[in-house]
Amino acid sequence: LHNFQYGQFHFATIALAVLAMLAFARRRPAIGGTLLAVSILSKLFPALLLVPLALHRRWRDLGWTVAAGAMLTLVTLLVSGTAPFRAFADYHLPRLLDGSAFAFGDAWPEVAELLVAGNQGIRGIFDKLAAMGLPGVTAASAVAGKLYGLALVTVGSWIGFRGDRSRSESAIAWVGLLGLGSLASTGAWADYVPLTCVWLLTLLAPLTTGRPAMQVALGLCAVMQLFLPGTMPLGDWVGTSWMYPLSLLGALAMLVTFTTGVALR
Repeated sequence: LHNFQYGQFHFATIALAVLAMLAFARRRPAIGGTLLAVSILSKLFPALLLVPLALHRRWRDLGWTVAAGAMLTLVTLLVSGTAPFRAFADYHLPRLLDGSAFAFGDAWPEVAELLVAGNQGIRGIFDKLAAMGLPGVTAASAVAGKLYGLALVTVGSWIGFRGDRSRSESAIAWVGLLGLGSLASTGAWADYVPLTCVWLLTLLAPLTTGRPAMQVALGLCAVMQLFLPGTMPLGDWVGTSWMYPLSLLGALAMLVTFTTGVALR
């Protein structure tokens, strides 16, 4: 409900991508390709799913995805003309990559502290460390972002090389990879990104039977994600400086959960 209040398409992007992979598994490439194309064109990071598809040599699935994406792009071009495409390539895309598209703190300095706390992606983790006074992290942030992108492709390839799995195992791998991809954005906000982690926790929960340590770990992670620490001020009873360490713990818990989900399955 919190996600939909904002009109944020993020969770729909994740759901469409998972539905697409399910359609591919059921040998329905046209439906799967269309759904995955919509997901990729809306948020870009679901394109990571193309890596395991290519390594599985699912050429029909890839072909339908490319064809559907081309068709949707052509329809958009015919309806809206070339201006939005030029604006995206020349203006918006460079600002997405360097993070200035999300520099809301410059426009609203009164909530700058809140915005740093609310960014749960890799860039946000480094921003929180810098705000907490750790030296040298600002310079390392850009390098870490590039290395993280390379790691995502490696993880996608690893999933592809592992071959076929059961449907539940595949779902864990898909959601884990999509979650990791969503953290690559320079603005991965706690208003909606943790929803993917909560979904993955429900898929991982059956694996914790008879494993108390894993049950405690997943329970703590669920608390961190469900309370969305860092998305809103903590009130008069505690200083706002607590937002940084709490939201940092939430971001790290989410990163570990996505990584663990992919590694376990």
